[in-house]
Amino acid sequence: MGWKKNLDLALSKWKELMSGHEEYKLILKDISAIQQDLQEPPIVMIAGEFKAGKSTFINAWLGEKILTADVTPATAVVTKLTYGKTKKVIGHFKNGETKEYDEQWLEQLTAEREGRFGFVRKQLSHIELKLPVEKLQHVTIVDSPGLNATIDHHTDATEMFLHRADKMIWLFNYQFFGTSTEVAELKKINELGITPVGVVNRIDLHDEEEEELSEFLDGERRKFRSLISGLTGVSALEALEGKLENNDTKLKWSNWAEVEKIFETLKAEDNKPQRMFERLKKPLQQLDQLWINKKADAGFYELQPLVYSFFDHDLPRVLKDREQIEEKLLQMDQQFSIVEEAISSLSNTESFEELTQSSHSHGIDLSKKNWEDKVQFKVEDISGCYQSIMTASEN
Repeated sequence: MGWKKNLDLALSKWKELMSGHEEYKLILKDISAIQQDLQEPPIVMIAGEFKAGKSTFINAWLGEKILTADVTPATAVVTKLTYGKTKKVIGHFKNGETKEYDEQWLEQLTAEREGRFGFVRKQLSHIELKLPVEKLQHVTIVDSPGLNATIDHHTDATEMFLHRADKMIWLFNYQFFGTSTEVAELKKINELGITPVGVVNRIDLHDEEEEELSEFLDGERRKFRSLISGLTGVSALEALEGKLENNDTKLKWSNWAEVEKIFETLKAEDNKPQRMFERLKKPLQQLDQLWINKKADAGFYELQPLVYSFFDHDLPRVLKDREQIEEKLLQMDQQFSIVEEAISSLSNTESFEELTQSSHSHGIDLSKKNWEDKVQFKVEDISGCYQSIMTASEN
């Protein structure tokens, strides 16, 4: 498909530009995961709480016992089932490295067991199990640890892989249906843009005499209608036994035909393009924030010498100049006050004697000759001069 090719080329170019830079390490990890998932068919994650029967459910779908099912937390790491011409067990580590293992070690790698693989499991991101099963050419299946298991790294492994799923089947345990932790996890999954298909496992434990199974499912479907898409009841164990024993009766009782319909619907509803572009939001936001921080840091360090020089030299000089200017303005204001007072006093004189007396009081020495020859001007002219000076000073 054209969009896959174009997106793959864009992601390759993106990785090339960021390679070799430590600050892009986490972004590169997300981009690599998106590029890897781009080449695969829709990824359907089988999720649910501890002991919901996820591994048995997947074995029933495959029609053979591939994954370990046990009374203990059987799935210790995320196990991704993909198509391969030959069976292979590949470990994908959190540091990006991969390693192929002999298939005899599959149980030790994927299940919570004592032994030397305990340390290895904690370093794994997930196990990829390639199988020559035709169904896996159209769908990639992910088996996840229980989200309410008591071992923290089991839950962490599942939550880290959640965003990579295109579709999800949420497996409820008939015996412990609709717990508070289950509701909380379903809400988180919906926030990722995924509405899981609901399946209740172990319906072989249901007592039809107390309540018809259809009524039970209808009631629970209404409770969870905002968090799941549909609700089907099955017995994965009876389905697996029916397939292994070629027992049509068990297979019918298991209601497994409904599960096959679910998978056909999931294959038909290809929302992979939408999911791929949704997943690109996270690395794009990380890259955007990284560049914002870089720009801020680069601008600060580039201007840092100028900033320090301003505070050490320029600012003190400016403050000193400001003080001097304020002092000169104060002196000018005092001088204008003297002139204004003198004009006011002079304007009230009617004779030379009065003018001489008033002038002396303001420090002005006038003689009669000067008055007659030079100082015979109108007081209003002095006032006009003063107004011009005041206007000029304001401008």
